[in-house]
Amino acid sequence: MARFGGDWEKALANAGLPVPPKQQPSPNRVEIPAMVEALEKVVIALGGKLPNRNYFQAWCAIKGIPLRSRPGWWATTVAELRKQRAAAGLTTPERVSPYRDLPALPARAEKNRSIKWNRESVIEALRLYAHYHQSGRWPSEHDYQTKAVGNPDLPSLAALQRHGPFSALCKEAGIL
Repeated sequence: MARFGGDWEKALANAGLPVPPKQQPSPNRVEIPAMVEALEKVVIALGGKLPNRNYFQAWCAIKGIPLRSRPGWWATTVAELRKQRAAAGLTTPERVSPYRDLPALPARAEKNRSIKWNRESVIEALRLYAHYHQSGRWPSEHDYQTKAVGNPDLPSLAALQRHGPFSALCKEAGIL
């Protein structure tokens, strides 16, 4: 392949075939600069101690920060942190701290679903859903569930169904 085309893209182009677009990195993966920033926050929270990789991964999981899963990411992140801290006149420990020398990890934050959905609030949420999301269409459970995910103003479909069937609640809300 390399002898004739150089690489797959060139070989496909030479053969007159469509070349697939280059794959972009996943948008939910944090790149090295953001990981260095997160590591800096941990170092500050630990009073200047450099955590080990497992502690940092657990801390990021608690904070909801997705990590890059490539070989060498940890060494690259620590090296970049050292470089940035040195440029700012700060020191960074040469060795990472063992897990036993680090404080307990912070507690995982509770999900923000503090609203208790009673029947009246469910009916009102359905009216809100119909007003903003329906465009003359018959409401469906699938469409509702799609709109409710991540929307704090709408109860989840499961919370809604605790008060009765979807269609019966829609009739009561006056949207059927």
